Amino acid sequence: MGVCSGVCGFDYRRFRDVVVPALRAGEHHPVVRRTLEVLRAGHEDDPRPYEPPGYEGLAQVTAHLDDTFTACDLGHDFWVADGSLTDAKPYSVKGWGYEELVRLVEWMMTRETLTSYASLGAGSGKSLWWLFLDEAAEHPGYCHDDPDFAANVNSPRLQELLMRLDPRYGNPGGYWSAGGSGEGISGWLDSAETRELANLLPRSPAEPTQCRPEREWECQQLVWAVIERTIENGTGLLWGRDLAIYYSRREKLFAEGDTPPAEVPYPFRPAG
Repeated sequence: MGVCSGVCGFDYRRFRDVVVPALRAGEHHPVVRRTLEVLRAGHEDDPRPYEPPGYEGLAQVTAHLDDTFTACDLGHDFWVADGSLTDAKPYSVKGWGYEELVRLVEWMMTRETLTSYASLGAGSGKSLWWLFLDEAAEHPGYCHDDPDFAANVNSPRLQELLMRLDPRYGNPGGYWSAGGSGEGISGWLDSAETRELANLLPRSPAEPTQCRPEREWECQQLVWAVIERTIENGTGLLWGRDLAIYYSRREKLFAEGDTPPAEVPYPFRPAG
């Protein structure tokens, strides 16, 4: 079926004020503990219940993350066993490593910072670059009726903002993209950066075109619906592939009384 891309409303301030300090504090922080408790409870009725690791030694690992929380000097090749950090995975010893860290960060960011989400569907693993810029850049008058398209598409600032959202375009995946096709959290923008993106990102044409047939055009419309909603709410954006929030397993990330992110409906389809 292919990788599923999507875009989410993202509370950057809560990410900096709650999620980052919790991860740096370690596995005993209440936010970390609550996340793991909900995950365990959500899988209790599974035929083979999933048991996340205890993340002993978490603070030792997160101390190696930079201030932006987008890079780690440990790289991907580390292992934590019995709370001790090593640089190789001893297969005979239980513990956790890079892939487990990526999952924990996604779980916590989903629970604590996502305000809305929109999945672009299976097989839509290509990027915002592909949706809005690549092919149309060669024929701006043919593919877009936006008079500012030609200027904006070459804007260094637009390119910088898109790189923060989706660094896989011509570059290695971001640190939180653990899969071979970029699965995971690709990147994010705060509220001010999201407003900048909205001012620079080309508007899709009023109707599908030969350059952007109906499926791609619908994805453009949905991305813009999320952008407009986040600006209205004063939040930022997060882009990711195959995140749990896009699938039915998202229910296991939340407990009774939690407020899950709202799904943004397609703006061009009647509510059913």
